This record gives sequence, C-alpha cells and structure tokens, in this order.
Amino acid sequence: MRSVIVLLALVLLCSCSYPTSVMRPTSKDTLLTFADVPHGAVLYIDDREVGPAAQYEGRRSLALPPGRHKITVVQNGAVIYTDQAYLPESAVKKITLGAR
Repeated sequence: MRSVIVLLALVLLCSCSYPTSVMRPTSKDTLLTFADVPHGAVLYIDDREVGPAAQYEGRRSLALPPGRHKITVVQNGAVIYTDQAYLPESAVKKITLGAR
C-alpha cells in the first residue's frame, strides 16, 4: 500500500511542470528583447501573461508575429511599462526598462 502511495505521489509531482515546448521563430517574426529588467517584473503581451520579463533580457528574445501588439510590464502590481506597438516583419525591438 505504501509503495502505491509513493508511486502516486511521484506521478503527481512529475505531471506538475512548466511547458517544455519551444516556439521557433519564423523569418518574418519580430524579436522582442529587454534591458535593465527590474527584479520581479512580469511581461504581458496583448493582455496575456507571458512570464518573467527577465527571461527575455540580453541575448534571449521573444518571437512575436508581425502586427500591432500591446506590451505591458508589471512589477509588484504596478504597471512600469506599457506600449501599443506595431512590430514589422523581421525586426528586433529592444525595450530598456531601467532597474527600479
């Protein structure tokens, strides 16, 4: 009985993880990158949470399809950056936030 409980606990723990798929950018995608990201800043694209903004800092970037996007960064519940930007094909947009 104990081994069944341990096995069940392991299965539940293994099933609770972040997605592991990776989106590969196309040649038309715009790459979004950040500089000077403050601790705890969270990125939203088109009002959907993407995750910590720091994961797209420096050489790492977020691939977005060309077009108009709402880019918002929130830290401790306060909006520290927001922009409605048109992102053209195959561009790189760098946003400097400034550590707060």
